Amino acid sequence: MSTVVLTVSFDVQQISQRLDWGFTRDGTSVPPGTGANTGLLPFTTDDDFSLIVNGNSHNAVLQSLAITQCHLVCRPILYSKHAHLGTAGNYPPPSPFNDTSAVIDFLQQRPGTTARGNSSLMQWNAPGSFPCNVVGRWEMSLILTAQIALNPDAGTYDSHRVFTFDPECEVGTGLRGDGL
Repeated sequence: MSTVVLTVSFDVQQISQRLDWGFTRDGTSVPPGTGANTGLLPFTTDDDFSLIVNGNSHNAVLQSLAITQCHLVCRPILYSKHAHLGTAGNYPPPSPFNDTSAVIDFLQQRPGTTARGNSSLMQWNAPGSFPCNVVGRWEMSLILTAQIALNPDAGTYDSHRVFTFDPECEVGTGLRGDGL
C-alpha cells in the first residue's frame, strides 16, 4: 500500500480560480501521464489518498486561512470498445475511493478547520484519508472554498474565494478484470 498525497496551492491574490498542484506517492513526486494519458493522475489499487492545501500570499501577511468547503467530485468515464472490448459500454463505480458515492466531503468529519498565524504561507491538511479500491477511469473535480484573512495593516480584510482543480485519474489500467 502506498500513501498518495495531492497537494494543491493558490495565491490569495491570483486572478484565476485554478489550483496549482503536485502529486506524490510515498514522498516521491509523480508526474501526470503523458502521450495518450496526458494530465492523468495514476493510482494503483490499495493506494491511500489524502489532500493538502497550501494558501500563499506574496503581497500581504496571512492572518488566517479556513477551508470552509472541500469536495472531490468524480465522474466515471465509459469503458470504450477500443480500450477493452469485453466491458465496452459499461461504467466503473462512482469513484475510485467509494463504490457508492461520487462525492467526497473532506470536511464531513471535521468542519471549519482554520490555520492561524502571521505568515505568507499556511497549510491545511484535510482530515482523514481514503483508500483507493476500485479499478477504472474518472474525471475529477476538486472544489474548495477558502475564507482568507489578510493583514489589516495593509488595508485588506476577510474574503471568500473558490478554487478548482479538474484532472482525470485512472486506477490500474482503468479496465475491469485487469488483474489489479
